[in-house]
Amino acid sequence: MGGALSVAGCTNIGSSVFSCGAAFYGVPPIELSDPSKCTIPMIGHFGSRDTMTGFSDPAACEGLEKAWETAGM
Repeated sequence: MGGALSVAGCTNIGSSVFSCGAAFYGVPPIELSDPSKCTIPMIGHFGSRDTMTGFSDPAACEGLEKAWETAGM
């Protein structure tokens, strides 16, 4: 699965199906999935030179990481 789909699935379905998740590129819109509400361990892999603004660029990655940190991950 793509990174955005992994984050959305793990956040919205969570521990009833998954024990952890890995995102490889892609941050879903906050309306689809609020990463700060994710209740299972997650890891993300993003490229530092990606230019897909708001989806997988460095700023989007940092925002996702901060949301996970806020959630205590």
